[in-house]
Amino acid sequence: MYTITEWYTAWKSGVHANYGVLMWPYNNDGTQRFDKFASSKSTDDGKRPILRLDFTPTIEMKMPLPGNLSWAVTTEVGGWDSIGDWYDSAHDGINYFSIDFSWRNKDINGAQVYPDPNGTAVNIPIVAAASGRVRIAGGGDTQGNPNGFYVVIDHDYDNNSNTGFSTWYLHLKSSPLVYAGQNVTQGDILGYMGTTGKDSSGNPTSNGVHLHFGVKYGNSGSSTIPELTKVVMDGWLLKSFQSERVNGVYNNRYYRSGNRVY
Repeated sequence: MYTITEWYTAWKSGVHANYGVLMWPYNNDGTQRFDKFASSKSTDDGKRPILRLDFTPTIEMKMPLPGNLSWAVTTEVGGWDSIGDWYDSAHDGINYFSIDFSWRNKDINGAQVYPDPNGTAVNIPIVAAASGRVRIAGGGDTQGNPNGFYVVIDHDYDNNSNTGFSTWYLHLKSSPLVYAGQNVTQGDILGYMGTTGKDSSGNPTSNGVHLHFGVKYGNSGSSTIPELTKVVMDGWLLKSFQSERVNGVYNNRYYRSGNRVY
């Protein structure tokens, strides 16, 4: 284990230029040392390098999906998958700190619990990531509703979009089960996962059943807002929730929810 606190402090104060940290997985003869650590393309998670940061989170949340199950991530914070060959512009600008969760899920034994909801009556609950007051509950699946049916929760309860943290839950299956002004606790059901939403021309803004989950501070999820860099969800920084493509499929990174069990 290497501690880089001294390096970080020097970078932050401007004493040294920040060129990052290079982790070099090679022997002196140029061969790769997978016995030590491996890249994100490796199938062995235990050999991937881990960067540990000790800090006080600005807000602690749970994943917005039923607990005791692991859920696939299809698009990560910033819009890229973990090997950098897919980009989604809906995860940029003021929506930089947003994550797409697939309907794909599995229990501790790897068995799928909620089946494919496409074209069926399956309802996958979308739940509150943290307690707060519902600021918006509405939208629709008609032209000019790019978010589809959606919910916004204000986590400082003041109903002011310009202060504090808010979380966004987009493309719900149908009308939300909560209403504006309602107080909710972590794990309360807000609606069900869907694929609603149409832009100003009537084109769909969702290409499959999923949850677009966003976190904002002062009504912005921009990459330049320091408070968002220290948001923790189920023990992970938001940027730690990564997607990965294998054989053309972006549903290979699963993260376990510690939220309420349904």
